[in-house]
Amino acid sequence: MKQKIWYTLDDPASSKIAKGIAFFDLTCIMTAIALICLKSLDMFDYMEETNNDPTLIKDNYEAVFFVLETICMIWFTMDFVIKVLCVSQSEGFLSESNELG
Repeated sequence: MKQKIWYTLDDPASSKIAKGIAFFDLTCIMTAIALICLKSLDMFDYMEETNNDPTLIKDNYEAVFFVLETICMIWFTMDFVIKVLCVSQSEGFLSESNELG
């Protein structure tokens, strides 16, 4: 069972589910990169007021950014933990730096 889960997460060609997981993984990576880039733009820093009005554009963007970042971080964490739990030789997996990113 562990080996099947490992191949599903590690090899997109192993099944249709693995392709879907790989696509979602890539989508999370691209979303996280895009969020970092967008948050650095001045366009999202133009409202420096301390007003707590939820209709402000900045507050809405911050809420969306927070939710998307949280989803990505949850996915990255789950992916890593499941791989660590399912790998047959955990010391080899943890020493390979290409699996950490």
